[in-house]
Amino acid sequence: MIYLLILLNNSKSIKFNFKIINLSLLYLAQIKFMNKSLYTLLSLLFFSSNLIASNWVEVFVSNTTGNSFYVDIDSIEKNKGFTYFWVLSNFTEPVGESRYLSAKVKWKADCKEKKRKKLGVFIYKQNNAEQLLDSFRGFGWQYPAPKTIGYAQLKFACNRSK
Repeated sequence: MIYLLILLNNSKSIKFNFKIINLSLLYLAQIKFMNKSLYTLLSLLFFSSNLIASNWVEVFVSNTTGNSFYVDIDSIEKNKGFTYFWVLSNFTEPVGESRYLSAKVKWKADCKEKKRKKLGVFIYKQNNAEQLLDSFRGFGWQYPAPKTIGYAQLKFACNRSK
């Protein structure tokens, strides 16, 4: 178990006792007194690559760019008809304005409908999710086309969740 002590501006403290395995963004969202900055801090803390051991399996490597894509097989879980899993992407060249070389994405998938939704995106300065730069949330459903990286990731996770 992890104990997290948070000191708020008014000098009151709140003690959280979480089991990492059962922690999710949905649970954090239910804590009504939490302001946005505290929510962001906690979500970054609990989705940090250093907190949870991962078992990344390579799903795809681009022949043209050398970019590699992995699924954490230990994170694949099925809950209420949806499959949840993490994807790690390592890039050979910096991406976007942030110049990130790695990204981790928490996915929610509907395997029957062959669609997926990003629950959280975390970008990193270095490969293998090292040196967190930023995080994002709030995305819609995607329907990855067959023979794409996204489809390969979705198919891999859905096959493993049965």
